[in-house]
Amino acid sequence: TKEDGFCILNKDDEHFKEVYEKCNGHVLTYGITNDCTLQIKDVELLSDKTIFTIKYNNIEYSIESPLLALFNVYNLSASLLALLAMGYDINDLLNNIKYIKVDGRLQKIETGQDFTLFVDYAHTPNGIIKLLEYINSLNFVNHFVVGIVHSNDYSIEGGFPNHYIQILKSGNNKMDYWTWGEIVNGSTINNSLRNGFYMIISIGL
Repeated sequence: TKEDGFCILNKDDEHFKEVYEKCNGHVLTYGITNDCTLQIKDVELLSDKTIFTIKYNNIEYSIESPLLALFNVYNLSASLLALLAMGYDINDLLNNIKYIKVDGRLQKIETGQDFTLFVDYAHTPNGIIKLLEYINSLNFVNHFVVGIVHSNDYSIEGGFPNHYIQILKSGNNKMDYWTWGEIVNGSTINNSLRNGFYMIISIGL
């Protein structure tokens, strides 16, 4: 970062100090701690929206976001702080949050069905864990998770899909049912998909 630039850092992240020490510019922070430039407060995670408060320049602002899950609270807070550093007006930013839409990131699918369906393209261990933490926080009787993994960069023997299976199996006591589809190199389905295509579908009943 240039000396006259900005570093937008998550102060709740375990690597914060390590990254902070490498920053040359002005450091702005976000997170739940009191001394953050933008503090996150009173988060309420719902199946159709997220409600939370931010504190910036000693003023509190209530936010209702269409983006779901705690990781999106952090993503949105980081984006807000970056735009504020660039000189955007906070009220203009907050008034436009309701229009945000990110296809494939906890995208809720509505077709008149009597169950809740989300599609998400999380494909890293941390991303899947954060996704499942959110799903488990919702008040569903049953959870079904259907996963598809496809990447020519990894093989079944290399343990890539198995690693994700272990994530699904461990620490998710509310997950009554789960299915993990492994698409194997050389199969007919595998050849019809692009390299690096990942998907997780969560169904709540």
